[in-house]
Parts: sequence; structure tokens; C-alpha cells
Amino acid sequence: MADSSVQRFCPSYKWGQTATHVVVTLEVEAHNVGYHKVDDGTVSVDGDVPGKGPFQLLLHLAHAVTPNGAEIAMRPRSVRLKLPKSEPGVTWKSLQKPEYPRPAQEKKDFDFFEDSDASDDKEGGSDSDEELERLVREEQAKGPRPLPERKKAVPGQRDPLIGPFCAPDEMDFLLLFAVLFHLYWCPFTKVEESFNMQAMHDILHHGLNLSAYDHHSFPGTVPRTFLGAMITALVASPFSFFFQSVGAPKIMSQFAVRAALGLISVAGVSSFRWQLGKKHGAAASVAYGFVTMIQFHLVFYATRALPNTFALALVNISYGYYLRGDMTRSMCLLAFTGSVFRFEVLILAAPLFFLALYRKQVPSLLRLIGSASAVGAAGVALSVTVDSLMWGRLLWPEAEVFYFNAILNRSHEWGTSPIHWYVTSALPRAMLGTALFIPTSLWFNPRVRDLFVCACVYVSIFSLLPHKELRFVLYVVPVFNMVCAEELVRLWRGRENPKYGKYWFRGATTILAFTLFGTWGFLKVSQQNYPGGAALEELHNLERLNVTRGLLTPHVHIDSSAAQQGVTRFIEEQRRWVYSKKEGEHDMAGYTHLVTDKASVEGFVPFITVTGVDLSSVMTSPRPRMVPKMRVFKRKDLDVAPPPPPPPPGKPQQATEADDDDEEL
Repeated sequence: MADSSVQRFCPSYKWGQTATHVVVTLEVEAHNVGYHKVDDGTVSVDGDVPGKGPFQLLLHLAHAVTPNGAEIAMRPRSVRLKLPKSEPGVTWKSLQKPEYPRPAQEKKDFDFFEDSDASDDKEGGSDSDEELERLVREEQAKGPRPLPERKKAVPGQRDPLIGPFCAPDEMDFLLLFAVLFHLYWCPFTKVEESFNMQAMHDILHHGLNLSAYDHHSFPGTVPRTFLGAMITALVASPFSFFFQSVGAPKIMSQFAVRAALGLISVAGVSSFRWQLGKKHGAAASVAYGFVTMIQFHLVFYATRALPNTFALALVNISYGYYLRGDMTRSMCLLAFTGSVFRFEVLILAAPLFFLALYRKQVPSLLRLIGSASAVGAAGVALSVTVDSLMWGRLLWPEAEVFYFNAILNRSHEWGTSPIHWYVTSALPRAMLGTALFIPTSLWFNPRVRDLFVCACVYVSIFSLLPHKELRFVLYVVPVFNMVCAEELVRLWRGRENPKYGKYWFRGATTILAFTLFGTWGFLKVSQQNYPGGAALEELHNLERLNVTRGLLTPHVHIDSSAAQQGVTRFIEEQRRWVYSKKEGEHDMAGYTHLVTDKASVEGFVPFITVTGVDLSSVMTSPRPRMVPKMRVFKRKDLDVAPPPPPPPPGKPQQATEADDDDEEL
């Protein structure tokens, strides 16, 4: 707040109303506003206009409004406050209470105004004919006005598109570019993504031939839903069918489905940014997009075919509804997500629900609970119907996952971590340098504290489980990024402050630069983390000529280690190649090649060695050590150079390099 001893002027403003809202437009440039606050009965906006000095607009509203539903739109030449009426349908006769005189700077906004009854005009007041005539005379005295300037597009202020989505802006395209850039550098996948990747492959390449689907041979520890894979495959199908029609390598279809998933993820982020811009201003929306773009894990996970990735896209949309004040839609979306993709989303919904109750943002408790229950039940019915058909038995996949992890508590078989691991390791890696903005943002921006507390409650609950992975708490990172974005906006607006403002902003810029540098480091290390896929791709390149000539019919065995580190059906060649993932001890003599992490195999000779980063050396050495991660072995009787093709009829035999060597000898 500004110092009360400084003389402040009241800026010009206009006001209007609809049946549900009161709209106040302050005629000052957005970057000159330093502070604004909306309570039940008052509105306060402070700032400083160069050449005029500090200003303050303090309104004692004639009727109560709902502060939590207020929308503040920061425009280039004005600031608009859209305040929800506590009593919709009631027409305000004046903006302020009768005991507060109307200042000369106040004008009516006829774009947002509903006149009161005719009886009100007879009683006199601001809506009388004399007042209207005075306004007309004032406008005529001003003379002809110049043509209005063409409105410039402002990031964060976008037109609605459909449902919770809006028209994309420049930041959305930058986010999509960052997602595709990560995909280009890390085109392979891990074992956690195996089910959805194989499911998308089978949907695109086998269609209704369910007997050929991979999950019948390798069902995994617990069944998963096909709904996410179906939606993503549908989005990617035009590109995949095009690649198939032109005979492109199947890995191009893998790029297509992962890019489609990235597009879905960016759409979820865009929906959240849209509502954030309407609630906290355009600058907060842009800052949020920038913070997300320079971090590693959110962008990296955007194309990973995990149930958590499908869930995160819907959670982002739910956050948007929450900022908008639409608690019913927000809770319904979380209920659907929890019943279909990841049950832990229901744990996230609990603190958000109680926060809405505390804020009195739930107009009808019974309606909210009934709607969320109905949508959750619809999600269960949809999942049971589709997945029972795909799996060949009656099941609800997410219920079996919950039973396995929560009731049987068998998730610890995949490793355990200390209770503080999310706070001391996972989330700091996800946030990188931007985590440094959180403490000061919570201090200077009280409006982000409530959602931050809800996110912390969720992390605290999940910290009690022994098995921990970053993807389990990835849903709180958008909230943390929102907190960081608010602080960046504050530092940006205060950069012209003669007292240390520019130094704080330069420090923030340095932190962002180091965050981007850390992201690049994570990306380079992750690129080396898929040796199975890299080994199989190298095998295809080296043996392609022999296969094309008909000199070799490869029969490749892929062991479990390779299958877990990058190998999917998408990177298996379609013709003349035979692949096997048979597990356990069996005769290897029938294979031509083995893709394995073993150092040696009897009857086979090393053919390809793929190195990777030794993760134990990442934190102990400035140059991490490279070690063998995967090998391709070739059967000994095939380890000879293929004979050259015979010359065309009528042409003399040309000397080969071997003949030349003999002649030299």
C-alpha cells in the first residue's frame, strides 16, 4: 500500500452493471497499478501514474459483492473489475452508499448498464433526464473524436473456443514447441509407459483384431484403462495412417501418438492459463506459461503415455474451473479423473472441496455432491464397459490398482523412499530454480496461499506411502508454478522502483536462466536413459541392407531389460523381421540377434554396444561417466561379411577391395 501521508488523486472511472455483475473500469494504464483489493463492500486500487503522482480509488459499494468471484482484467490503457453481485437480479441505483458523495471522476459505462424502473427516474437521482442531458452536452462540447485505435491483442485475454478451452495464443505455441523439442531429443519410452504405448500401437495397427493386442501376452502387474490410449490414438490417427500409407518407419507413428498426447497436455495448461489470466491478470497468465516452459519435468511428462499424464490434463482444466468459481464442474471433473485414470486425484479433491466450503463458494452442497457422484459413477460405468471388453473379463481397472497399492500395500515392492523425499528431492527437481520464488510470493501475494496449502496437504498425505515417484505428486506443480508466476509479475512491475527494484528483478532473471540451464542438463541425461530403444534402432540401421538383399531374415530376442528401456512395438520393423520377448530360460540358438544388458552370451558375439550415463556419477563429477548400458549380440555363424552381389550379365567381374589387397600382397 502507498504511504498515507502522500497526497493521492482519484483517477477517472466508469461503472455499469448487468443482472449478475457490477463492472468498474479504471482509466489508467495497467502497468501503473500496484495494488488492488476487493472485499464484500469495498474496492481499493492503488498505483502511481508518471507525471501525475500516486493515486487511490476507494469505493464503498452500495451493495455486497462476492470477492472470490471477482475478475480483474489488466488492459493496456485501463483496468476492468468485474464484481459478482451477492444478490443477482438486484439493480443498483448507485455505485456507492448514499453517505458517500459521487466524485466528479465517476461516469456511467453504458456498455454495462441496466436502468432501474421508471419510478426510480421520478424519484430523481443519477438516472434522471437532466443528468442524461448534461452528459450529452459535455460530449458535444468535446467536439469530434478521432477514430479509435485498433485494439491490440493482449496475452491472457482470449476468446472462448469450446467448453473450458479458448483460442490459443503465442505462449501456447511456445509451450507446444518446447514439448515437441523434448520429444525430439527423447523419442523412446520407459516401462511405466509400456501399456499405453502398446495399446495405442495395437489400436492403430490391429484395429478390431483384439486377439493380436499386446496386453494378452504381457498384461502387467495390474490392468489399466484403455480410454486414454483410445483418445490419444484417435487424435493421432490421421498422421499415423498417412505414415503407414507412404511406407514410413513405424517409429514415425510413435512420434505421432506422443505428439498428440503433448497437444492434449498443452490444451489442459492453456485452459488453466486462460482462467488464471481472467482472475489474476494477463501478466500472471504469461508468467505462468513461461515458468512452465523452462522447467523440465512438466514439459517432459507431457508426452509420456502415463495414466498420470492423462489425469494431469484434466486436473489442469479442473483448476481453471476452480479459479473461475465453478466448484461443481471442478469437482465433477476431478471425480471423473479419479474414477478412470488415477484414484489419488480424489485425495487432491478433498482439500479443494473443504477450501470451497470455507470460502462459502459452494452455492448448493447437495447439488455439488450429487453432481460429482453422478459424474464419478458415469466414469466407472464407461471404464467398466470399455475395459471389460478389451481385457475379456469384467473389471474396473482403477479399483484393482487401488486395491493393489492401498489395500495390499504392495507398491513398496518397487522401492521405498523416506517420508521427506517429495519435499527434499522430487519437487525441488521438478521446480529447479523457480522454487526460490515461492517463499516471497506467499509473503507478498496472499491470494495464492489457499491453493498452495491444499497442494501441501495432498503432498503430506502421499508422503505417508512408502513407495514414492514424482509422477504421483505432479498435480501440485501447476499450483506451485502459479505461486511463482505471481511473484515474477510483482518483480516485473517493481523493476522501475528506484530502491532495489531493478536488482531484485535481475536476480530473478538470473534464477530463470539457471533453471533453463538445468532443464537442458536433465534433457541431455534423459536422452541417454533409453538404451534398449537405441540398441534396436542401431540394429535396424546396420542390418537393413542385408535384409533388403535377402541375405538375412532377422529373428531378434528382446529381453526384459531392453523392453523396459525404450523398446515398443512402434519401433519394430513390419516386414522380414521377427521379434520375441519370451521370458525365462530357453534355447537361444534359433535367434539371430539378442538385445540384452548381459556382458556375454554363449554362442553369440558382440555386435553393438550402447553406452549411457552412470547416474551415480552425475552428482559427484562435472563430467558424468559413460558406461555400457545395452548390447546387441549376433550369432557366431552369422558373424561373417556377406558376399558381394553377382555382377549383371554381360559385365566383367570387378575387383573387390579384398582382391586389391591380395594383389598388393
